[in-house]
Amino acid sequence: IFDVFIPSRAPLHAIGMVEFAREVENLSDGTLKITIPSAPMAPPPRLFDMVEDGIADIALAPVIYAGKRIQLPSITDVFSLADTAPAASVALWRTYEKYFEAADEWGGVVPITLFTHGDEHLFVKGKGVDSITSVDGIKVVSPSPLHADRIKSLGGVPVGGPAIQMFELINGGVAEAIFVPFGPAMVQGLVGVTDNITTIPGGISRPAFSVIMNRDVFESLTPKQQDAIMQAGGENLAAKLGAIVEAESAAGIEAFTKAGATFTPASTDMVTGLDDRLGFIEENWLKIAEDRGIDGPAALAFYRETVAEMEGN
Repeated sequence: IFDVFIPSRAPLHAIGMVEFAREVENLSDGTLKITIPSAPMAPPPRLFDMVEDGIADIALAPVIYAGKRIQLPSITDVFSLADTAPAASVALWRTYEKYFEAADEWGGVVPITLFTHGDEHLFVKGKGVDSITSVDGIKVVSPSPLHADRIKSLGGVPVGGPAIQMFELINGGVAEAIFVPFGPAMVQGLVGVTDNITTIPGGISRPAFSVIMNRDVFESLTPKQQDAIMQAGGENLAAKLGAIVEAESAAGIEAFTKAGATFTPASTDMVTGLDDRLGFIEENWLKIAEDRGIDGPAALAFYRETVAEMEGN
């Protein structure tokens, strides 16, 4: 049983997760049958517990909902690390294999792959944002404590709520804005609702996602079945999902453009201000890596080198 919490119409679900399930079945010569329920089995904050408890065997899970246990993949929260989702996703998986795996953060679940969503930009219902000071006082949807810290550092007011409720929160006036990738903004209904978008080079961050499997279930499989899962997963799946994310972002940009949204590129001064105010995220991540016995500076440098290699920089 493979739980996928995002809507079935979203390309990550309809293409990415469905094709992964079929590939596992084919590579295992039909000995593994993967079923994706028609409705999500648990809200995102419960996904890791649900898989660890064996309610579902596999799940698509945002890493941020693993709490303080699984934190090394949050390297992707560092400001403006990559311009494209395929490069960011492959770099994340390779960095996991080279550096993070040794930290043994995952407990009762096995990461089948890691990837990143699109780069997050600021979507606002109402006034446009063209400087750091323009963020002051804006009520911004905050799906997690990290989002809240980030929003506060920029002068905004965090409004707690899951990202999948962004339409209800913003359209209903509870919040005014959200930092989100173009793809989810489109899929979750913000086209025609948020009329001003501040675009940030590389995005303010890239949320890390995982496909996880119950460890006991994985270890009960035959070596051939395990190989089928990891062959369909791993870097292969990271690259595929990254490409889907990138295409979804392009579709989102087109949809918001057709709806008449105003795009405001962040100025050089604004980017400098963002880099300065969000520097604490990189500092905190390096401390986490040190606490887990990982060479954080080396891992971060490897991530950046992998991105540069893939993006041809």
